[in-house]
Amino acid sequence: MTEATNPDGDLRRIRSDLEHISVGIQAFAEKHRPHVTPEDRIWAAITLCLDRHTCRSVLQGRPVLARNLDGVILHNALRGARRPDPRSHIHVTDDMLNAIVEAGPPAL
Repeated sequence: MTEATNPDGDLRRIRSDLEHISVGIQAFAEKHRPHVTPEDRIWAAITLCLDRHTCRSVLQGRPVLARNLDGVILHNALRGARRPDPRSHIHVTDDMLNAIVEAGPPAL
């Protein structure tokens, strides 16, 4: 059986092509991802938090009560996922702060 008629060879070639495409897409996404500076993250934390004590905790990486966070901004941080119970503690991650920066300032 020649390689042209060998289904296993075709599958290997397709799998290899898909791996190359996947690597290219990831590299493109990394190159075109908006650069988020530390100042941007501070702005995001200030926008998200309802008081300075909560903001300090977020920037220090400590969990905070969900009720101490602005609901609309939290929705942006969670990228549309359901908001947690207001009485629960939530750990605000760098990805959440990046999502707030990418969403931009809230509409007035």
